Amino acid sequence: MKIVKVIVFCVVSLFVCGCAKQNNCRTFDMTTHDFDRWDQLVSVEKYIVLEETDNSLLSGVDKCVIGDSAIYAFCRKFDKVYKFSLEGKFLSTVGEKGRAKSEYLGISDIAYDQSSGDLVVADSRGLLWYDSSLKFKKRMAMDDVALFDFSSEGDILFYGQDSRYSVTCLKNGKIAGVRDKTGYAFFSDVFYRNQEETMVVSDYGQFFIDRYKDGKLSRIYEFDMGQDALPENMRPLSSPEFEKVDDMEDYFKCLQRACETKTWLYTEFRGPHHCIYKGYINKKSGQVFFGKAPFDEAYGIVGTYQDQFYALLYPEYVGENSYMRKFVVDNGLQDVHNPVVIFLKLNEKL
Repeated sequence: MKIVKVIVFCVVSLFVCGCAKQNNCRTFDMTTHDFDRWDQLVSVEKYIVLEETDNSLLSGVDKCVIGDSAIYAFCRKFDKVYKFSLEGKFLSTVGEKGRAKSEYLGISDIAYDQSSGDLVVADSRGLLWYDSSLKFKKRMAMDDVALFDFSSEGDILFYGQDSRYSVTCLKNGKIAGVRDKTGYAFFSDVFYRNQEETMVVSDYGQFFIDRYKDGKLSRIYEFDMGQDALPENMRPLSSPEFEKVDDMEDYFKCLQRACETKTWLYTEFRGPHHCIYKGYINKKSGQVFFGKAPFDEAYGIVGTYQDQFYALLYPEYVGENSYMRKFVVDNGLQDVHNPVVIFLKLNEKL
């Protein structure tokens, strides 16, 4: 009898603990997605024009990170990383192309290591570290690094690196699985930093955000897409299946980007009819502003800096009737070809 009581107690304890852990996860209702008053919600507080020189003409930026003293812009087309001052002055490119240990070929991602101030570049042969003066420090040999980032604990997280796991980590010199692979690896902006925490966006066909800590993931946000969510049995397992599913007119396919400040959570979804939907969620009030992203606004949020969202704006693509047009004209940006880093302010009284 005593053994039975102990077993029952353990089962009940595990159930209670599991529920407590689940209760720490917030769920947001995203079933209403017709918000369109972006001009009333979002405004530009300040901006930085990335200087155009013969050596810094950017046709597009695939990733932009802001460090303690510089802005780094990665352009996949030119296979280069550009360094700008925090005022936008072009300083130099990072490293050199080539096959030497200190050189790179085929850049796939960049990340800023906040603990050391180093810029780390992923290429076809692994990771390269450059200090704040862009002096080469070291290389870590690895195969097929696609996406990576650092945790506050000094671990390195990887996405799409393993056939069994979608997310792995390098901890204490060893690679370990962090999230089981459940479908096709879709390479979006999987990782972001929230203060001192590293967050991991869900895989294709799922809608949640996890927090990484000490080699494990715990669920922190879930997004209820209702009947518009891609059904579980339709999640692609291969490249041909992915192309077929992603080309469908129906369903929200995935959460492809997220970042957050102390007050706001920004989310970006691949939605129905090949459209991008964005959502701003006030974490204090629970308000959700979710709707189709206007194509002619010509900017995309890429991260946070000093508790503020920043985005890359392409002035020449801002539409004549876009709510961003007045900002472009008022600041004389019509003829600027390089991206402009804009810092956004959100209206908490809407």
